Amino acid sequence: MIKKLYILLITIVIISHSASGQGKAVAITLDDLLVAGASGYTIEEIEDVNNQLLGHLDKLDVPVTGFVNEKSLYVKGEIDRRSEVLRAWAGRDKLSLGNHTFSHPSFHDTKLEDFKSEVLKGEIITRMILDEVEKPLQYFRFPFNSAGSDSTSKASFEKFLTEKGYTIAPMTVESSDYIFNSLYKKAKKEGDKKGMNEISKAYLHHTDTLFDFFENMALKTQGRQIPHIFLGHVNELHADIMPQLVELLKRRGYSIISMEEAMKDPVYQQKDPYVGKWGFSWMHRWNVENRIDWLRKEPEPSEKVLADFKMLNK
Repeated sequence: MIKKLYILLITIVIISHSASGQGKAVAITLDDLLVAGASGYTIEEIEDVNNQLLGHLDKLDVPVTGFVNEKSLYVKGEIDRRSEVLRAWAGRDKLSLGNHTFSHPSFHDTKLEDFKSEVLKGEIITRMILDEVEKPLQYFRFPFNSAGSDSTSKASFEKFLTEKGYTIAPMTVESSDYIFNSLYKKAKKEGDKKGMNEISKAYLHHTDTLFDFFENMALKTQGRQIPHIFLGHVNELHADIMPQLVELLKRRGYSIISMEEAMKDPVYQQKDPYVGKWGFSWMHRWNVENRIDWLRKEPEPSEKVLADFKMLNK
C-alpha cells in the first residue's frame, strides 16, 4: 500500500512539474539557407547576414539546424564562395544542415517524380560538405510544409525519403517571420532605426503569443508539454535579433535542444495524416478531430503588421 502511494505521489510530482512549464525544451530550425530570398542578395550581403547570425549563435552556444536550398549556390563564378557559407555552418559543433529541396517548389503543385528529383539535386553539395566534417544529412523539410495533393503521392514520397535515409522535419511553432522580415528590411534600408525596433518587438511579441497558444494546445490535445520545434528562416531579422529570440525562449523556461533530441520524443512518432497545400503546425495535423476549431483560434500578427505587409506587396 505504501509503495502504491509513493508511486502515485511521484506521478503527481512529474505531472505538476510538466504543467508548471519547468523542463520545457525547444529545437530551433532555420529554413532557406543561404538566405531567404537569395536571388535578391549579392554574395557580400549573403555573407554579411550569415556572419552576423553565426556570430550570435557562437556566443549563444545553442544547437540549430539550417535547411538548404542548393539553387542559391549556383551563381556563375560564385559557387565556391557560396559553398563556404555552408561550410561555416557545418563546421560548428552544434549546427547541422538539412535538405529543403533544390529550388523550393511546393509538393502540392509539383509532380511526384519531379519532386523526388528536387531532393536528389538539392543534396549534392550539402552532403559533400557534411561528409567532410563527418556529419549526417538526416532531415528533409518540405517547402511551405506542403504535404502534397493526394495521399498516394504522399505515401510514395515518404517511402522514397525513407529509402534515401531521410527523416521528415516537422515543426510545431512558426511565427510568420517572413512577414516581419519584409517590413524590417524596408525599415533597415531606409535607416529607420525606430521602425526596426518596433518591428522586432512586434515579432518577438507575436512569437511569445504563439508559444502560449501551442503550449496550451499541447496540454489540451497531447495531455502534456512536448519538446517543440520552432521554424524560422535565415534572414536579416533573425541575423540581428537572434539573441533576443533565444532570451525570450529561455525566459519562458525553455532549454534549447537539437532537432535530433526533440525528435526522440514519442509525440513525433505519431502518424501525420494531413494531405494538402497549407503548411500548418504538426500540432494541428495530429489533431484531426477538432483541427478547424484550433486553426481558427491560432493568433495572427496584429492588424497593423498585416496591413503594412499588404501595402508593401501592392
